[in-house]
Amino acid sequence: MALVSLTYTSIAVSEPLAVQLQHLLVRAQARNSEYQVTGALLFCAGAFAQCIEGPPASIDHIYRIILEDPLHTDLQLTSHEPIARRAFPEWSMALRTRAGSHMSWGGPVLSKRLVERPGEPSQAVRLLARFWRDGGRR
Repeated sequence: MALVSLTYTSIAVSEPLAVQLQHLLVRAQARNSEYQVTGALLFCAGAFAQCIEGPPASIDHIYRIILEDPLHTDLQLTSHEPIARRAFPEWSMALRTRAGSHMSWGGPVLSKRLVERPGEPSQAVRLLARFWRDGGRR
């Protein structure tokens, strides 16, 4: 099956409450499971960074939904490329904030993935790790 990875950053319209982030996560997990999409979403210092990966048509569909989400603005596509394997195969969506993790599963694994490693093959992981390390700077 052909796979693509799409990574973007955006700015929150306002500081989301923890309950809003949890609701966003639950919706994303359900939708992504239906479309065979996996990924990770970070929120830090008023900015989001997200990687989604899966079949090209599914990624296009999910990204159109993301573009219309009123929680954020100023979306910047940072990467959209074919991939040989998923960087986040274990999550329909994982969410990490500076206040802590809001994940149904995965625990500290996402935090470990966000440590930038020399030679990391996944551009998406490198982009998310840099976003996290730089405190949400885009």
